[in-house]
Amino acid sequence: CERCLDSDSPCSRGERGADGHRCPYDEHEPQTVEGLQAWDLLQQCQGQVRTAGMGGVVGIDMAAVLTVADAVGYDRRWMALLIPAAEAGMVAGYRKLDEQTADSEE
Repeated sequence: CERCLDSDSPCSRGERGADGHRCPYDEHEPQTVEGLQAWDLLQQCQGQVRTAGMGGVVGIDMAAVLTVADAVGYDRRWMALLIPAAEAGMVAGYRKLDEQTADSEE
């Protein structure tokens, strides 16, 4: 994300970077088949977000996600457990982005 591979920084090798954190792509990478399936569903259902008020993202349409899970043969029970956790991270990310946008407009 910051050209760490080009600069051969520690985070490009799975180590902690200058900020003391591991690369978010490595740190949050799915570790199970079900986790990979949940990530795949989120990628497939990017347009299925729920919004409120002035368009802020408040979640994902779980019914739509579970319908896609059924269609592609993923275990609905696992997706019902994993997607809400991913949804929480997604909503937090959108909020952070909204705050950064609002700060830059001031």
